[in-house]
Amino acid sequence: MKRSIHHTTSIRPNDDKKAITRIGLILPAELYVMITDGCNLTCRHCWPQAKDVAAAVSITLSDLQALVKNFTRLGVNTLTLTGGEPLTHPDCLSMLAHTAGQTGLHQVWLQTNGTLLTPDGVAQLNTLPRDKIHVQVSLDGTHPATHDRLRGTGRFKQTMDGVRRLTRIGWGPNIRLAFTETESSIADLPDLLNLADELGVGQVVSGCLVKRGRAAGHTDLKLPRQDQYDALLTRYHHDRIFREQYHRLANFSAIEWFNGKAYALGNQCQCMCMPYVTATGDLYPCNMLPVKRWRIADIFNRPFGEVVDELLMRWRDIPDVYRKRRETPSCRSCIGGEHCGGGCLGRAIDVESDGNLPEDRCALRKTVYRYSKENEC
Repeated sequence: MKRSIHHTTSIRPNDDKKAITRIGLILPAELYVMITDGCNLTCRHCWPQAKDVAAAVSITLSDLQALVKNFTRLGVNTLTLTGGEPLTHPDCLSMLAHTAGQTGLHQVWLQTNGTLLTPDGVAQLNTLPRDKIHVQVSLDGTHPATHDRLRGTGRFKQTMDGVRRLTRIGWGPNIRLAFTETESSIADLPDLLNLADELGVGQVVSGCLVKRGRAAGHTDLKLPRQDQYDALLTRYHHDRIFREQYHRLANFSAIEWFNGKAYALGNQCQCMCMPYVTATGDLYPCNMLPVKRWRIADIFNRPFGEVVDELLMRWRDIPDVYRKRRETPSCRSCIGGEHCGGGCLGRAIDVESDGNLPEDRCALRKTVYRYSKENEC
């Protein structure tokens, strides 16, 4: 099902920018848009719990164009099309083409599970401008046993076939592989860097499993253990080849926390630098914060100025929430408290159901800070 919308463009971008920064929010830089909530897979760790494609809600090309036009006036320069699975949207490639030509956007990212990067799809993608369009492919392991455990039997081969089709036509530098860290998969990270080099892809990123959505119902899906993070840091410090590959290609939480440990909180996410719009027209401060408290509904059918007025009212408490999180006793006494500040607010609310608590990776963060102190680095 597609939405039809009424567009009204904001004519007050400078005033809106001043009002947003005046209440302590960060101007948006990257806009995430769920162009459809349908997906061709039923991954065990899908936190949006994407629907079957036949039951999906999707936005229209005109929805997206108006949305991007308004948000670029607030400072957005990067657009990410997500889902569900964006390539199940019949107009996905048209959306990529039109937004790549939109003034103000420097990059347009397609987030995909890779299984629909068919020969025809890749040929169509190859007609689009490479200087702006980039593809993030979810790859949750370097072997079928790890990837397919999360995404289904045979999916590793389908995804790898899609990635190789792109690399064969020269899109490798435009590809980012995105890995989900779990207890059963994190050992694949070093091999993932080797695979990235073999494929010639431009980037590799990892993020920890979020125990919400479908993952909440699978007790066998667990976050990495502390000793696994310790082993990853040890590998980083003692394996020169791994370290060189990492600095050239990768961004893993454990290593980034280690390398950023000396920096006090200040440049951390404080919203709304990466606002998130769902296929049903709900706007949230971030894709990790789809919570009722900060939901701005039905934005496709409202003047954008009205949307901004509501976010100024609803989101004005976010900076205070961040400040209060830093003052929790467990954070004040932690050796990494100044750098971490309680961690990701979205994870704290999504997993712990309390924005005043440290996030669910707290023990892993402490492992990193403890490793730093013990090794006097």
